[in-house]
Amino acid sequence: MYGFLVCDFYGADTYVCCDFNPGIIYMYLCLPVVTCIIYFIQGGSWISGYSGGSRFGRYAFRRHFFQHMGFRLVRFSTEKPAPVRLCKVEVFIPGAGVQENAITVPCVGDKQFFESTNIQFNHETMEYLNGILSEQYQEDSTKLLVDFCDVMLKKYDITLNKAAEFGCGTGLACFLLTKLFNKVMGVDYSGRLIDASEQLKKGKTVTDGTGFSYDLKDYVGIKPSRCIFKQMTWVPNEISGYNFTLFSCLDRLTNPTGWFLKLWEVLIPGGLLVVVTKKWNTEDMQTPLSDRFSLCEEQLVAGKKVSVWKFNHA
Repeated sequence: MYGFLVCDFYGADTYVCCDFNPGIIYMYLCLPVVTCIIYFIQGGSWISGYSGGSRFGRYAFRRHFFQHMGFRLVRFSTEKPAPVRLCKVEVFIPGAGVQENAITVPCVGDKQFFESTNIQFNHETMEYLNGILSEQYQEDSTKLLVDFCDVMLKKYDITLNKAAEFGCGTGLACFLLTKLFNKVMGVDYSGRLIDASEQLKKGKTVTDGTGFSYDLKDYVGIKPSRCIFKQMTWVPNEISGYNFTLFSCLDRLTNPTGWFLKLWEVLIPGGLLVVVTKKWNTEDMQTPLSDRFSLCEEQLVAGKKVSVWKFNHA
């Protein structure tokens, strides 16, 4: 196995300026590299590729911080199985489907493939799509949830302009919300779920693995053209100015606290947040939310705990 990035490293004292105060999202990213000795790795080796091969290459390095580095195995010097572990997951690209890369190294076989420890990667399968379609379109839970949101929106006098759902799945709640809002954005990290939402939005039929078909023909009054769907694994800064946010993917996230800490950036002051969960207690949500949100009320809707929060200030 041949190396790709070979570097020297050295240390230098690096400290912050007076009155430095990092944002909470970036605290664990920036503080370790500005409050102590920071280690740099410098490039220039003939064996390194890209900018790592430049003698001017410099990269910040924290020895205590575990980082993932992807690599491509080109050749292995013996006939024994290569000492690599590969993720056995499907990568679904919206609009293109699953595109597998062929294995070209003879010493890599089925024994090197393992299930990913990231549960979100397992939500790209056809089986998972079947379950979400069935939950949203065959059961009444999503309709009951949106009806509850409608009552809360009126009760707290929320302007019905822009709404967002994080964890939209195959999009039914977003489609139902178009009867209330002028613009609805649905976000999910699963490409297969987003692809199904887009197909339904276009008026097409989506068929699951059992042969059961789903469409929007029976949903009177919805306006799919008001929907926009995005595949995102994070909440970027560009998503802002929303009056209402439905947070329905809490139970299937690997880093739920990180999402909680970004939700206030999505809403305008006075906006409403509705959180849906089976696993979380309201007390556990207080820590990441209480700085900027106040708990209005909580109820049980279709067997799930639903809490209503109002955004107070930035």
